[in-house]
Amino acid sequence: INVKKDHALQHPNWTMGAKITIDSASLMNIGLEMIEAKWLFGLRNEQIEVIIHPQSIVHSLVHFQDGSVKAQMGLPDMKLPIQYALAFPERLPNNHKRYELKNFPSLTFEVA
Repeated sequence: INVKKDHALQHPNWTMGAKITIDSASLMNIGLEMIEAKWLFGLRNEQIEVIIHPQSIVHSLVHFQDGSVKAQMGLPDMKLPIQYALAFPERLPNNHKRYELKNFPSLTFEVA
């Protein structure tokens, strides 16, 4: 695939700096997120699965041994996930725009 820099810098859901956008377009960020998951949560490689979610609504998913799934969902913006990561285990009040499930009736996922 021959992708030009200008095309790779056009993130469909939000504006980021050039380096982060290129890392995202090349999936470099996924490699870093896998390393984070392994070491932060003590996971084995086979416990980590990468999926692509084009709408950027679902920021993370956790599958539990009973078969249930918990999702961290929000608007396509990293403010809330970053706030939660920095304040964990607290949930801090904020004035961020709220995610409304009814406004996003269809979520899609692709195998990475």
